Amino acid sequence: MKLTKLDIYSLTDRGREREHNEDYHSFCASLSDAPRQWSFYSRELKDSTGSMGALLILADGMGGTNAGEVASKMAVEGIQQYFDTINEPPSSEKVGDILRSAIVSSNHELIRHQKSHPETRNMGTTLVLGWVLGNKLYLSWVGDSRAYCYHLDTGLFQLSKDHSMVQEMVDRGELTPEQAFYHPQSNIITQSMGEEKRMPVPGFVEYNIQHGDRILLCSDGLNGMIQDFEIEGILNSINDIETCGKQLIASANDAGGSDNITIILCDVLLVDALERNWVQHKSLTNNRDDVPVAKTTSKKLSRRTLGIYLSLALLVGMLAGGAILYQFGNFAGKKDAQTDIENINNGSIPENGSDDSVKHALDNNESGNFQTTTQPTNPATRQQPSPPAQTGTPSTDSGQKPEDADKTTPPTGQPRVPPALNRITKPSENQQKPDSIKESPAENP
Repeated sequence: MKLTKLDIYSLTDRGREREHNEDYHSFCASLSDAPRQWSFYSRELKDSTGSMGALLILADGMGGTNAGEVASKMAVEGIQQYFDTINEPPSSEKVGDILRSAIVSSNHELIRHQKSHPETRNMGTTLVLGWVLGNKLYLSWVGDSRAYCYHLDTGLFQLSKDHSMVQEMVDRGELTPEQAFYHPQSNIITQSMGEEKRMPVPGFVEYNIQHGDRILLCSDGLNGMIQDFEIEGILNSINDIETCGKQLIASANDAGGSDNITIILCDVLLVDALERNWVQHKSLTNNRDDVPVAKTTSKKLSRRTLGIYLSLALLVGMLAGGAILYQFGNFAGKKDAQTDIENINNGSIPENGSDDSVKHALDNNESGNFQTTTQPTNPATRQQPSPPAQTGTPSTDSGQKPEDADKTTPPTGQPRVPPALNRITKPSENQQKPDSIKESPAENP
């Protein structure tokens, strides 16, 4: 069995609006210890979880006056009692069956309690439990209580998948995850524990953990108040697990604190890590297919690093765009002045040209700021191109009508060329293009 060292911390809070706390949680840092120590609202540093590993359990009760807090506590205690009967580490193939049996057994206890205590009828709860066994994390859940894994290199990743109405809408492409966060019916779940007529079908995930992972289990009082990128920012910025947990609770309360908030954080300090595996969302039945969700073998940039790269790219793009606009402005201005020089040499002054502009053009010409534009010689025939048409006089070789001489509208699908660039004279249509100049089809805009 692989050596695993963990630092576990849990915290719960009533929130800003609820009168009582319907969440419940518990964890055992080492199931190998005898007797087993189940912790609540505490911190445990375990140098070795032993061959039986560590177990994390979190539940979010529902029902309000119908004893939601009773349902969550019973669900957690039912899982504890089931694991108290397991004294040997199972094979990896049997872990899923054990988690399913534990949830089913706890669910039956909830149903029996409602029958013998009518005042608690219709109570229910969500549940998420994580079993750290060697270098693997086995997760199972019912409802919308979540499990995440954070690592400095890969960022935050949601391991569980909500049993909720908005999650089904996301799966169908009707909502984005951000729209699901703000959806008014985001609190409607499709599975829970405690319903006799609709037995839960737990989800299941098997995940290879590695040194530096930070596992987070939480009720929706956290992820329902702050988004995943905010959770990731806190996990990334605060190294101490206890300080980090308190900041998560504080941030959810600052965002409104409309529900109870419970978190369990588990830092992986030492483990013989394996390569990251496919994360598969499974239902613990034989009639549903595995759904591959994400492959984490390739590392991805953290949001902070990605933001820095994007900022640098934006800055470089702005500088390059400014330089291009500056050069284009100089080029267009010089061409306008060159056209004025040609008009003056031909004895015609532009109608809108002032004495100052004419003088400026003459000064530039005398100072040698302009170069004479020449047309390329066809290398195949070594013939000079036809003389360019004078400004304002259309070329008779092209067949263009005089009234169309100044039109610069490009063909459909081609970019519009600025008028200043169109003042460069063109060879006549019967001139052959040099072999080195090839026309490429116009790209669609």
